[in-house]
Amino acid sequence: LTAIRYRQIMVHLQVRLDLDESNPASLRRLDKDIRELTLGGELEVPRVDLDKDIGGYKDVKDRIEKDILELYRSKESRTSEHEVKAMEELIPKGIIFEGPPGTGKTYFAKAIATALDATAIVVSGPELKSKWVGESEQNLRQIFARARQSAPAIIIFDELDSFAVRRGAYSSSG
Repeated sequence: LTAIRYRQIMVHLQVRLDLDESNPASLRRLDKDIRELTLGGELEVPRVDLDKDIGGYKDVKDRIEKDILELYRSKESRTSEHEVKAMEELIPKGIIFEGPPGTGKTYFAKAIATALDATAIVVSGPELKSKWVGESEQNLRQIFARARQSAPAIIIFDELDSFAVRRGAYSSSG
């Protein structure tokens, strides 16, 4: 943060009269405000509700709730470091949604980011590629650096097939 941005955040927090340190909901609201104020310019925490904004797909929603969100919430309630590590091993580190265009794959990823209060970085496959040697890798490193700066973050690789083709499928230098 720059000094000016830091001062703006502190002024915003000073006028917060609703802060009650004994109330967990008040602390969560304050934490959410600080998170939104400190995000970079092009990053945002999406506001997509898994149940209200996405219709149908009951099986997918149930699986996301059970396999990711419940595990994540139970991890936050653990106090022992050993229990937290055990829970973190159960939480999936990556998910691949597959299907035809327009079926809501990116929308589901944004809904997961909303539920986890994480930033969502949507990366289109073709924007990663470059004709210059090493530049594609540099673009990928920059995306992960940006995700670390705004952690917790979810990186959504859209059009994955455009840059992660099957091995041996190259017809040219690839």
